[in-house]
Amino acid sequence: MAEKHIFMSTQNSKYQSTACFSFFSMTNISYMEKINRQHLYLEKERITFILLKNKILDYQLS
Repeated sequence: MAEKHIFMSTQNSKYQSTACFSFFSMTNISYMEKINRQHLYLEKERITFILLKNKILDYQLS
């Protein structure tokens, strides 16, 4: 499941709160706008990638 993937890949609390907010925001949007499930899944994957990229950059800078 994409939700678990987001939470598991963001151990750093700074990014975890972002992932949590993003997931619930997109869930609400999907109900309101009736967005296609596949589109929602791709959005979750995109956010996961961005969060991981930020985490790597953060690690390299420290």
